[in-house]
Amino acid sequence: MTEDYEDYINSSKTIKDNGDVDITLHLTPVMYRSLQHICDDVNKFISNFVYSRSVRSIDEIYKMEIEKHITAGTINANMTKENLVLNADLPFNEPLILDASNNNM
Repeated sequence: MTEDYEDYINSSKTIKDNGDVDITLHLTPVMYRSLQHICDDVNKFISNFVYSRSVRSIDEIYKMEIEKHITAGTINANMTKENLVLNADLPFNEPLILDASNNNM
């Protein structure tokens, strides 16, 4: 693949009024076929990846936020995992390296 990754995959997102997000992926036939090579159900594979990576990030954010509030003495009984994650400051992230060597995904 000598072309930019945008030539093979594009995505769009729609943020709904309730905060839900719909993400649509467009893959070329070659990209889709390559995923069929490694899994039986491409949609399930992508959904599982997003779910698994999100759960990992949720746990990381929750841990950081709890530690931050314990240190600051601002922890209270009304704090839930969900609201701590939703209200956490997002860090500046470097662009992803889009190849198989990026094991942090």
